[in-house]
Amino acid sequence: MNLQSFYKFRKRFLFIVSISLLSVILLISLSPENQKENVGNITNPISIIVASSLSILILYRQKTDGEIGKAFLMLTIGLVVWAVAEILFTYSGIITLELERNIMLSDLLWLIGYGPLIYYSLKIYILFHNYSSKKSIAVIVIMMIAYLAYIIPFILDTYSSSSNEDLPLLYISISYLLLDLVFIFPAALVILNSEIFDIKNQGVLTFFPWMFVAMIIIGLADSIFAYTSVSGYYQLEWITTPIYTSGYLLMAFGLYWHNKFFIYK
Repeated sequence: MNLQSFYKFRKRFLFIVSISLLSVILLISLSPENQKENVGNITNPISIIVASSLSILILYRQKTDGEIGKAFLMLTIGLVVWAVAEILFTYSGIITLELERNIMLSDLLWLIGYGPLIYYSLKIYILFHNYSSKKSIAVIVIMMIAYLAYIIPFILDTYSSSSNEDLPLLYISISYLLLDLVFIFPAALVILNSEIFDIKNQGVLTFFPWMFVAMIIIGLADSIFAYTSVSGYYQLEWITTPIYTSGYLLMAFGLYWHNKFFIYK
């Protein structure tokens, strides 16, 4: 594929990404009120299964040799674990209609999945984007501290003023927020450096920013989910589903791009 053809393909690809994300958001948002969450709980596992499958394909083609291979092995493990968690969550909520039955198992798997995903994000940052300025690092650290200073007291106040007495759920919700920040830190640095990395690759749209934008989107969804969980406003949890699905789809599109253009035989 010559450079002109590549840019045409990229333009079409970006259009498809935009239409796909918009379609999912509209599909969930315009569903009947009592079906919004169920629709989202179907799109979530489907989207992350697609991302996991593409990651497995990349792992098969790229192998596990070297630092990149190990990073993708961890990414694949993390995505597969999260996919299983999403399937269990959907099974609990839609099939058995008893959300509490398997939600703790799903939470355990989600928390376990953070480990390999954090390894992946840190390794990719170190290998490709480890030239951030001290100013950029300082700005992100300050923003993260400010976010924690706001969200943690807010979640605790919401929990104390609600009728929800599920203390383990409170701890799990806070754990999500803290772990999100661990991989959002390198993700934010990668995004800030993506323009420089893009120039180094002669204008080729790399998959790295896609993956890390997805991580930040998922972190946003976790914040909303933590609030709805501890507040007891379960009827608002559907709001998180188009956000999660969008994050998973961005991962899938990024992995597709990597599989198409960044694996060399």
